[in-house]
Amino acid sequence: MINRVDQEEEAVERPFDARMSWRLALYVRPYPRLLWLSGITVLLGTGALLAIPYMLDLAIQRYVLPKNYAGLVMLVVVMSAVYAVRYFAYRTQTFVASKLGQEILRDLRSELFHHIQKLNFSFFDRIPGGRPEASGTRAQERRRRRSNFLYPAVLGRPRRGPAPCR
Repeated sequence: MINRVDQEEEAVERPFDARMSWRLALYVRPYPRLLWLSGITVLLGTGALLAIPYMLDLAIQRYVLPKNYAGLVMLVVVMSAVYAVRYFAYRTQTFVASKLGQEILRDLRSELFHHIQKLNFSFFDRIPGGRPEASGTRAQERRRRRSNFLYPAVLGRPRRGPAPCR
């Protein structure tokens, strides 16, 4: 039997909306450098990731089986460089993608704020005040119910108040 809390948390699958994707893509337009840098680092990191198994095969076939340890040392140095490229590409991609996302969110929030500022007061008279926060309230209620179930069943009674000083 599915718990009511589990039913509320199931993801709602929505079909792909090309119009919405196009609207979101317009927010990326002011940041072509970040987008290109992110794409280049993805390709660089993926290339390095794919090169590693090939280099391992090369190491075994050309250097380990024929016992050519001088060539193996050189391949280990090259593999270390490939690992370093992969690491820095991954770090750069993470940083650039985060920066791009933050810039897009800043633009979205700024546009939303300016839109709300343009609305007439009559709009706010028609819309009930608590409706936008209803989903947050439901999430808090779900967490409260889950913790009330979890604490006694698994962890025992929750402590009230601050921890004692020692």
